[in-house]
Amino acid sequence: MAAVSNSVGFGITGSTSYLTRYEEASEFMDLVYTLWQGSWEDDAKIWSVEKGAYDPEKIHKITFNGKYHKTFAHAATHPSPQRVPLLFQAGQSSSGKAFAGKHAEAVFCGGAVPSDTAPYVKSIREIAASNGRNPDDIKVFPQMTPILGRTLEEAQAKKEHWRSLADWRGGMAKLSSFINIDLFTYPLDEPFKFSGAKSDNAIHAIINTLQRYDNDPIPMTPRRLGATMAFCGFAAMPVGTPEMVADVMEDWVNNADIDGFNVTYVSNPQSFEDVVELLVPVLQERGLMWEDYTVPGGTLRENMYGVPGQKTPLDTHPSSRFRYGELLETNGDGKGGIVIDRINEKVEAEVVDEKIVRLETKVVELNV
Repeated sequence: MAAVSNSVGFGITGSTSYLTRYEEASEFMDLVYTLWQGSWEDDAKIWSVEKGAYDPEKIHKITFNGKYHKTFAHAATHPSPQRVPLLFQAGQSSSGKAFAGKHAEAVFCGGAVPSDTAPYVKSIREIAASNGRNPDDIKVFPQMTPILGRTLEEAQAKKEHWRSLADWRGGMAKLSSFINIDLFTYPLDEPFKFSGAKSDNAIHAIINTLQRYDNDPIPMTPRRLGATMAFCGFAAMPVGTPEMVADVMEDWVNNADIDGFNVTYVSNPQSFEDVVELLVPVLQERGLMWEDYTVPGGTLRENMYGVPGQKTPLDTHPSSRFRYGELLETNGDGKGGIVIDRINEKVEAEVVDEKIVRLETKVVELNV
């Protein structure tokens, strides 16, 4: 795709593991921010035939000593135009939202209807503000799987055909892993209600959606849950003409305070072709979608924020505190390198806290 496009952006996703995952991830972010922002100065690239490609005096070694992550190295390559990749996140647990509010520039989220997602969006923006960020600096993208036809009947026929190909058993297996419950141990066709606690290693968006189905007039059984999961999951799936689907999207924008959609597909390439050929012209006509990129051929960050020249993270983003000039003042090793020691910093902070507690205790004793 990159070879045949000037403006396409790529989001590379991965999942961390274990219950300590956000604590580890937070420390990891500090480490990569230091490498991306603090190892190479802006003018380290000189591209000189006489002097070489880089100025070694402008490339600095990073020493990072953390509880989970350690490194003693220079950043492996010169910075990209963005320095820090545009940061996407997905997670609706308390820890996940806290992580997103601090680090994310864009988030993927769930929800079958706008009222499912609006409270999540509100909380993410509030957490961002508590971290000194503009709440609108985080762009929110719920999942949506539009099934389009030139007529409603055509769209419905596509949906029924594609749904007939889904394997409910595979859906049950996948859903079981998401909610940490083995659905195969329950009667397949009897009503199922999720009554377990939300652990941090479960996918909260799925659980929230399952609980919403408790009041559904048609009982949710394990078999029905599996069939739904196998057929693109529990996210919004508007079916109809381009105008009908555009109405649904507009409702989401107006009532859930979202910034765009994570559009998923059922059939490749037909789902994408339907979106491009049928839906996009209607969205553009309504002013819901841009006619062209803000910066054709520019960076993903410039085009997502719609600000020419905004290649690097905003000044309120935590990565901005890891720029070389600032790190040199606070964490310089006296030789041009950077040293960040999370272990000893924590010990020193604990000692200071302990001294404060002791001092407060003595003050209380004196007052008594």
